[in-house]
Amino acid sequence: MSESRPAVVYGLLWAGLSLARALGRAGVRVTGIASDPNDFGLRSRYLADRHLTTEEDDERTLSLLRDAAGAGRPILFPERDENVHFVLRR
Repeated sequence: MSESRPAVVYGLLWAGLSLARALGRAGVRVTGIASDPNDFGLRSRYLADRHLTTEEDDERTLSLLRDAAGAGRPILFPERDENVHFVLRR
């Protein structure tokens, strides 16, 4: 992986999968967080880590986002309006 900042893609449908692929191909370490086990981006080989939450479990989602940040400063990419809304509320 490159020396670039890691990325967290929150939502792994069409846009999230495309983003994870583009970043992963560029050598960026990508963590994916999805709220549905059928989000096909969960299967991407470009994800270094992948996590599953539910839309109803705000505390788990927030915990996963914090854990993904770790001690670093990853760039967060919320995929859908619902994900942006969640981030803005928190």
